[in-house]
Amino acid sequence: MSIKIILNLFIVLFFLIGGSKTVYAQVHAGVSFHYSQNTRLGLYADIYDRVVLEGRIIDYSLLIDTPFEIYGFYKVLNKKNYEIYAGLGYGLSAFDIFNGLIVAVGTNIYPFENKKLGFHIELNPIKGDFSPLIIKASWGMRYTFDWSEVEEEEEIDY
Repeated sequence: MSIKIILNLFIVLFFLIGGSKTVYAQVHAGVSFHYSQNTRLGLYADIYDRVVLEGRIIDYSLLIDTPFEIYGFYKVLNKKNYEIYAGLGYGLSAFDIFNGLIVAVGTNIYPFENKKLGFHIELNPIKGDFSPLIIKASWGMRYTFDWSEVEEEEEIDY
């Protein structure tokens, strides 16, 4: 399965979850920006306040490949102004060095009252399928779209 197909499937699932009226109060979704040697842009869904699913596209200098990472996180500590999370992921790429199991440990810091805009720091040891252990770190921002504030549409009886 190609990376483009996986990316398209993730985007479709992201919008299906986000567009569903029945789960919008339980699911928050957003975007994340990770700055490191290879910048990453992510889409995530925050499910039941503790579980996060995220897909990230890596900005790699070669146009022939767009590495993609998928993650599952668990918020170990979920406080008003910060979160500490840990999880596992897998990197997918045409180049063997990016393929492999990823361990993610990080923190999100929310300096504002509403917890929509936050900043994060993350450490990722990667054990590639055909490469030695790689340690990468990133910092960046994340923005959460909170649909619990959206008013429900009135039902019309015919």
